[in-house]
Amino acid sequence: MEPHPECPEGMVYIPAGTFKMGEAGEPDAAEPHLVTFKKGFCIDLTEATVEAYGKCKLAKRCTRERKTLYCNHSSPEDTYGEEPPLRHPQNCVDLAQARAYCKWAKKRLPTEAEWEYAARGTDGRKYPWGNEAPDNARIHWGGGGGPPVFGTAAVGTHPRDLSAFGVLDMAGNVDEWVESAPEQALPGDEAISRLKEVHAVKGSSWTDGLEGGPTWRRFLVGFRGPAGQSGAGGFRCATNVE
Repeated sequence: MEPHPECPEGMVYIPAGTFKMGEAGEPDAAEPHLVTFKKGFCIDLTEATVEAYGKCKLAKRCTRERKTLYCNHSSPEDTYGEEPPLRHPQNCVDLAQARAYCKWAKKRLPTEAEWEYAARGTDGRKYPWGNEAPDNARIHWGGGGGPPVFGTAAVGTHPRDLSAFGVLDMAGNVDEWVESAPEQALPGDEAISRLKEVHAVKGSSWTDGLEGGPTWRRFLVGFRGPAGQSGAGGFRCATNVE
């Protein structure tokens, strides 16, 4: 798609419109309802990369990610002697760290509805690319029963993992932090609803099979400490369009 004049470089314009959010009968989905965006917005083409997050750390606006297995670190001392995979998605950061990066970049995290709209489009598709489940994304098991994968891939290297609006990597690689509230807990899950430190994550990652890839998928995690800092978790940013 052609760059929108109101969107910064590396972002995709999502036009105003109405879509169905959630899916009936799915345990990891919101209750189905219509959401209308009266204005368009911009969302990052891919997840935020190790390279970009490293620049934020150098500017002292972002803090170091958690040091654990399967984390893509953005400084050489964190990579056990290996060069950091600069074009891989930044992972192992919690909600506060994701927010801090987007603020530094003069952006913000997308809302849960914005993320799902950018992935699902107006035609209610199951996967970003449509309703079929071919091996399009960086996921653990391919749609055709392919071999397992371990770890992330460089962003944009699965070009068929592409939404109707032209956004990449929304069904695989890393799942992503979004803005939501604890009261948006999964229907009927009273134990989670009572928690005050939970937050929604959208999408799926290299640790998931295609059962984790539907555009409506959402799950709740603790957003403070290690529970929110996973090798499977990352983020992308969004901006408003005036």
